[in-house]
Amino acid sequence: QAEPELKDAFKQALVTAHPVSLEPIQAHKLESMGLVTLEGDRVTCSCELYRIYFKEQLQPEEPPQTVSDVIAPIFTQQLATENRLLQQLLNLDEITQLANRRFFHNYLQAEWQRSARDRTPLSLIICSIDYFKTYIDIYGESAGENCLRKVAKVIDEVIHSPVSQRKPSPISANGGNVSDTLHSSTATGNLAARYGSDEFIAILPQLDTDTAVRIGEKIRKKVKALAISTNSKMIGGFPDNVITISVGVSVTIANADTRPDTLVRSVEQALYLSRREGRNCVISSSIAEE
Repeated sequence: QAEPELKDAFKQALVTAHPVSLEPIQAHKLESMGLVTLEGDRVTCSCELYRIYFKEQLQPEEPPQTVSDVIAPIFTQQLATENRLLQQLLNLDEITQLANRRFFHNYLQAEWQRSARDRTPLSLIICSIDYFKTYIDIYGESAGENCLRKVAKVIDEVIHSPVSQRKPSPISANGGNVSDTLHSSTATGNLAARYGSDEFIAILPQLDTDTAVRIGEKIRKKVKALAISTNSKMIGGFPDNVITISVGVSVTIANADTRPDTLVRSVEQALYLSRREGRNCVISSSIAEE
């Protein structure tokens, strides 16, 4: 260590199996130490064991870590976490914390392809809060948002009850693992989403029409059981003195020649019929009946 030039000279002899030329003084010093064999003006490592041992000992020391070396992995991990959270926010409705309409359409496309491939039924249930605009006009935006949250919670809980579930789904809207912020929606394959200002829509794969209608009816009854009062003297009360919903149901088996829009139009038609029948009821429709 006290003679770096001698150390560098010895390293030259270590790194090659052929004789190397060194400064005469350095060559003689290394020979006197028994480290090299001197042949004329060239030297070779005197022992292969020396070569193996000293090559490890004379490896250059790793430079100390800089602040950047320490921070970079942390920053990268934090950035990945923030990107994941941002993606989740892009998929969520801010008020209800259900999936938003954008995520719904992406997820429906994935489940449509699954239905076409496996020849299994695919159900949609759409719910609209009856006279919601009037409710907001009377009770205000804050009450309207609270109403949306309560109705959203009922829909989400019902579609994830045991009777509504099927086998777990690995499909996500972006082709990877789905976000677990969507109320564990995709853990069962079922998904609830906010569809419009007063509308919610649910995807229920692998369920037949009768089951989907029963689930729609269960949602309707549970929303009414919330007993969100609409008993306002301003208009003499609503048709019911509590918030109710109209429900449309549609079920089909997808095929590669049609688009999921056909199922969406069918369930919207069912909702229209539910409203026309006086609201607070469940009506089913099918693509063939459009």
